[in-house]
Amino acid sequence: MAGRKITKERRLAQDEKLAEGSPFWDVLFLAIGVQGMSLAEFCKLENVEYTKVNWRLKVSQDLQDRYVQARKERANQNLERISDLSEQVLIDPKNSNAYKISYEMKKWQAQVLDRAVFGEKVEQNVNMNIDLNSTYLNQLKNLMTNKPVITDQSKKECETIDHQV
Repeated sequence: MAGRKITKERRLAQDEKLAEGSPFWDVLFLAIGVQGMSLAEFCKLENVEYTKVNWRLKVSQDLQDRYVQARKERANQNLERISDLSEQVLIDPKNSNAYKISYEMKKWQAQVLDRAVFGEKVEQNVNMNIDLNSTYLNQLKNLMTNKPVITDQSKKECETIDHQV
């Protein structure tokens, strides 16, 4: 029974830490926006369950807005790092492969973290107008006008279906 007490205490401490208005959220948004950490990295560092933090972010509109803003700041930081890397390649062309790899990673990260601003825009517009009532009524009319003819032969075939094993 000792394990349950420890688990309960850990959960209570975690719930206190994740309470809205606690300094945990300020530190989280600074770590994401300024330091460029991911939510999962921060949760590991703080020893907090990722799912609980993610759930709290989805439930609270204020936290969700702050999280989106922190992610935008992180994406902008990556954009600045990309421009710095491109300048460094011009200064020192000997390490251009290392800079190129770092550049591609920062570019990819910016695209993934903020698709609305840096991602590839894919736009699809599909318009479908289907009137199910008229389609259904047309099918019923067709069945009524072209009634399938049931003959004695078809009745016999239906009654004498042999089942093979």
